[in-house]
Amino acid sequence: MAYCSLRRHSSCGWWDCCSLDGQRDEIFSANESASALSAAWLFPVVWTILYVLMGLASYMIWSAEHSVFRDHSNVRNWLIVYGLSLVFNFCWSPVFFNLNWFWFAFVWLLALWGMIIYLVIKASSISMAAMWMMVVYLLG
Repeated sequence: MAYCSLRRHSSCGWWDCCSLDGQRDEIFSANESASALSAAWLFPVVWTILYVLMGLASYMIWSAEHSVFRDHSNVRNWLIVYGLSLVFNFCWSPVFFNLNWFWFAFVWLLALWGMIIYLVIKASSISMAAMWMMVVYLLG
């Protein structure tokens, strides 16, 4: 199960990064400060690492559901919000890079950050290792 979770997350992150390569580079090149801060090769690498960490965190939370010492509704709610955050994360890139709806993308990002903060807080009561992996995702 852990391998499937990691493979699904890393391939999703890779596809999301690479499929928007032209639009991402076009927007970054239009902004001189952004081009100075980001390298084109770094974007897919960082997001692949983040998706691997997210996959590990979700596996840790999912496996905690089978423990007799955990509140199963807490785990289930975490997994539901986590799935919703993946959808929000996946949809943000086309909204920002393809549609160029920058204000809507900003509001979308605020909602995503709210979900990730919820996940970090809830993960602390389920698995501290998963919580720290989600903190890395929040900072990324």
